[in-house]
This record gives sequence, structure tokens and C-alpha cells, in this order.
Amino acid sequence: MERNVIITGTMVVVGIKYNPELYAREHREPWPGGRYNHYYFDMNRDWAWQTQKESALRAMIYNKWLPHIHVDFHEQGINSPYYFPPAAEPLHEVITPWQREFQTTIGQHNAKYFDSKGWLYFTKERFDLFYPSYGDTYPIYSGAIGMTFEKAGNSSAGLGVYTDDKDTLTLVDRAIQHHASGLNVIEIVSQNAGRVVSEFKKFGDDAAAGKLSSFQTYVVKYDNSRDKTMRALIELLEKNKINYYSSSGTIKGFDYFSKKEEKHSLNSKDLVIPGNQSKAALIRVLFEPEAKLTDSVTYDITAWSLPYVYGLPAIASKTKISSLNPYQLETISNTIGSTFGYAIKWDGFSSAQLLAALLRNKITVKASDQTFKIGSEEFPKGSLLVMKIGNKQSNTEKILKEESDRLKVKIYAIQSGIVEGGKDLGSSDVKTIKTPKVLMMAGEGQRATNVGEVWHYFDQQLQYPIILINPSDFF
Repeated sequence: MERNVIITGTMVVVGIKYNPELYAREHREPWPGGRYNHYYFDMNRDWAWQTQKESALRAMIYNKWLPHIHVDFHEQGINSPYYFPPAAEPLHEVITPWQREFQTTIGQHNAKYFDSKGWLYFTKERFDLFYPSYGDTYPIYSGAIGMTFEKAGNSSAGLGVYTDDKDTLTLVDRAIQHHASGLNVIEIVSQNAGRVVSEFKKFGDDAAAGKLSSFQTYVVKYDNSRDKTMRALIELLEKNKINYYSSSGTIKGFDYFSKKEEKHSLNSKDLVIPGNQSKAALIRVLFEPEAKLTDSVTYDITAWSLPYVYGLPAIASKTKISSLNPYQLETISNTIGSTFGYAIKWDGFSSAQLLAALLRNKITVKASDQTFKIGSEEFPKGSLLVMKIGNKQSNTEKILKEESDRLKVKIYAIQSGIVEGGKDLGSSDVKTIKTPKVLMMAGEGQRATNVGEVWHYFDQQLQYPIILINPSDFF
């Protein structure tokens, strides 16, 4: 195959003919590489967590469509010819017999075609079906036949490259084999269309009946000091179309933190997640106290249980709760009107987001190194203070209300500088927070995903300015 140029951005990296030697520049992508999104995230690991806008929009479309079959086409190293199902162990135990069976059927059908062409491939190795945030497992946990197909190539292949066997792997080879696999999937699925549809319906019916659940109810206990964390968990549930409710009465179940069967009373702010709903399999995977592995060698992480991730007390119960009510936490609408100042509890990420917003708006913020109490409210160390003195701009209170309401952070009016249990607010131990100027190296020699994580944290989550510089300009 001949092309005049390959262009990456605006940089020409090859001449009239490609050079298949791996050391040629055309086989070395410039930093940060072409795999990542704007913030250098690996989008194939973000299906469930949806930290990136692209992932959230992708999941929104996926959950509206809910396809019966989902193939995630990828590329792997140039010396690994082609991979297709069946997948390697471990396969999560929630995966149904039909999902296992038909994935194998698709793989066998594809193998016949590859055999007829003399194309090399492998199955049942490396790529398992366990971690819930991939483009194969997320669809499986939603009822589809989810699969990964991997062709040799990846970032180093270019238009053509020598493999270790000195065979030439070309872009045409890669495109033809993925195209063939895609058509083979369509062919075998069309031959089994009736069963594919009926089994997908059965998955939905079983999910609604609670047959896919190891526990019938998950309860996340509300803790007033962790209100912001509970709201963050609810946001994740909503992104994944997981239904949640409130209820009352008592429930007995496995306590995530004591590791014992315990009885708990429910209040209206406890989060109740039934195991009998359309997302039952995904709920089971995300909330199981301990994942069961058939093989300890996995492609990715093996622990993500949401109560542990968010640090919230929770119960997994075999009991189904029949009386479910709409769940709602109080709407945060702060009242402004203090002659002295305002206090903000440091008890969640949104406290940090509010601090960043206030500093961006040049509002002077103080912090206490000690816990203190104002009236009946206790404030942990690190809690923020916005005082009248030191904030002369006329719109301070307006900004404080707008930003705290937006971030759902409650603010407390202070009428006196005297506090209980800590240093008074005029103490030298109550210090003004200096507005930091943040700089980070981003370029050759840095791991792109590490840079992207920090960049995204400041730019999108904190919404606080960060300056990225090339390492070569720093030294």
C-alpha cells in the first residue's frame, strides 16, 4: 500500500513509502500517544465510572439503545496476531450460561473463517471478563453478548512494520481482518436471531425478578458528616441508570465493615438499592462485598465494591424490601446574612471544590487546624471560614451563596468569634489560606495517564487553574 504522507497533528513522519523497521520514526508516536482522550484518560476503563464527558455520553447512548451484541474492536502489540472470544478466566459468576455459550459460538464461527484464510489467532488467553468498566464487561452486565476483538498493530504499526518473525504487518491486513470479524459476527448472530432476542428478554425478566442477585437489597446508611459523599454515590448510580429508594423499618444483613450479620433500623435518608431491577447484574458486581475469582491472574483490578470505595456504612441483605419510597436529600439553599462571617465544614470533595471557587474569585478564606463547635454544630479540623473582615468586595456573599448552592455545600452563619473546643476565630492558629499557583510538567518523559489524571482533577473537578509546561523548558 502506498501513500504520500502520514500526518500526526501537523508533523509529517513518513515519506513516499513506509519503512517497516521498528526503529523508524514513523513507528514512534509523539507524546502523549494517540490512544487517549483530551485529558489523557484510557476510555476503555471508564465505562462504569464515567469520569470523562465522553464516557458519560457514551453510556447515555448505550443505555438508551441496549444492544443485544456488543463487540469492542481493539489493537494489541504487533507480535500478537489476533484475539477473539471465548475469553480467558476469570469470568464473573454473574455471567449467564447463555452469554458464555454464545460468545464461544461466535468465536468458533470466526475461527472457521480465519482457518480458511490461514490467519493466526488465539482465544481463551489474557483478556478475561471480570472488571466491570470495559467495553465488553459493561455490556455483558447489561444483558448483551459483550466481546473484545484485538488485532496486532497498536501505536507502533503505522502503514507497515516488521514483526519479530520478519513478517510484514500492514494497515491493510489489520483493516481486512477486523472487517472480516465484524461481518462474521453479523452472520452468526443473524443465524441465531430468535435465540439472541429471547435470551436477552430472559435476562431482563430474570433481573426484574431478582434471579441475578446474590443479595436482594443493598442499603447504604446515611451519615450526616458524609452527606457530600452520599451525593457523589447517588450521582454515579444515576449515570448507570440504577434505581434507588428510601424505606423504613428494620433490615438484617451482612455489614460491610463489621463483616457480620447485623440488624439495622432504616431512616428516610438511608439509600435502598433493590437487587430486582434491570441493572441487577451490574449492581451485584459493583456492590458485592468480595468478588469471587476462578483465576487470580486477571487483566485489571479485582476490588471496586462501592461501599468501600466511598467509605460509607452499608448492608447487603437477602431480604427484599417491598415498601419503597422516592429518595430525596434536602435541597441546599443557603441563607446569607451574618454580620461576622461564615463557616464551612471540611467533610467531602465538594468542600475542596468550594474552596477552589472562592479562591478563584479572590475571596479571602481561613482554615482552622483544630476541631471546633458553634452552637450544636461540630466542625472538623480543616473547616473553612469566610470572615466579613478581610473581604471588602461587595459581592462576597453573593458569590459564596451561588457557589455553595451549586456545589450543594451547606454554610453556617457565625455571629461571634468565640468557639467551643478549639481556638477562637481570631487566633493566630486560624490561618489565611494562600492562593496557590499550580504548575505541572507535561510532556516527553512523563506518563501520559498520570499527567492526565492530575490535569483533569484541577481543570474539570476542582476547576482551578493549572499551568502545564514542557519538561524541556523547565530544566
